[in-house]
Amino acid sequence: MDAHVALDLAVETLQFISYGVKIVTYCVDSDRSAQVHDQVKAITLEMSKLNNRLMTAQKKAAESGGLCAEELALQSVAAECITLGKEFSMKLRLLVTKSSLKKYSSLRDACVSVWVGPQVDACMKQLKKQSNALRTFLLATLR
Repeated sequence: MDAHVALDLAVETLQFISYGVKIVTYCVDSDRSAQVHDQVKAITLEMSKLNNRLMTAQKKAAESGGLCAEELALQSVAAECITLGKEFSMKLRLLVTKSSLKKYSSLRDACVSVWVGPQVDACMKQLKKQSNALRTFLLATLR
């Protein structure tokens, strides 16, 4: 895999992980707000953009062929993040399409309506796992 392609994939993966952690944290700790519907729409749009960029970067990396073990590991991390991104998008789209969204007083309350605590915890654990795997890839590559 070309170094530029690998770096692009790593950066897109890192941005996805960072935004995913931000979403999960925000859904858990968000304050009261009358702008819940606007917040959910903005988050949904940004998550969709990040996931699309990550899928594009992964596709370019896969097309470059001749992947070594580290590059295959990076591909695996990206694939796991894409799966998480699809889960995030599905949950966020449920919130956007809910006609009763305006009744929620915070993003946290809205998220809880479609995403129960254990699922949120599982997503955070998965994001941390992928972050650690990405860190391992970058450290191994830089040596």
